[in-house]
Amino acid sequence: MKININKIILYLILSDLIFWGSWGMLSPFIAVFITDSIPGGNVALAGVGVTVFLVTKSLVQLPLSRYIDSHKGEHDDFYFTLFGGIIAGFCAFLYLFATLPSHVIFIQFLYGIGLGMAYPGWVAIYSKHLDKGKEAYEWTLYSTLVSLIEGLAATIGGIVILKYGYSFLFVAVGVLSILGYLVIVPIYPRLSKYN
Repeated sequence: MKININKIILYLILSDLIFWGSWGMLSPFIAVFITDSIPGGNVALAGVGVTVFLVTKSLVQLPLSRYIDSHKGEHDDFYFTLFGGIIAGFCAFLYLFATLPSHVIFIQFLYGIGLGMAYPGWVAIYSKHLDKGKEAYEWTLYSTLVSLIEGLAATIGGIVILKYGYSFLFVAVGVLSILGYLVIVPIYPRLSKYN
């Protein structure tokens, strides 16, 4: 079966495959890292970290989505997506220096800000460029591919941690996730300035 979708959708899917694939190597094991490597770290801290991330992301993305919708064109969508994704990717590097529970909370807070910025812009661009008559297929293609890559990445992440350790994985996730968002740079000229 030939997949025929427009380039903007392809770049956005590729971007998220790289980003979520890289974080998929780390996310299943972050609680283990916290309990094993952070003095005073335990599963409760891991839970609080996830809460801080999700609450922060939620508080950032909703007002930002209203802002994006109120401004014409897609350039603001693009910039929020790009810079939010880079901030989120940078968080993987910060785990290299995490030695206290407060560091974990700060990293999760920053990760929430980054993804809270990236998500509304990404969704706005993706939604505007869905091919007419293929909306369900293109959303489902995205969901399927991201789920598959995250599933595979979890296995790879576990193997990488066993062979090379967390530090190697933090660097790999940071580099790959930032590259994942840089993948969208070629779509910028195709985006509407005034919409």
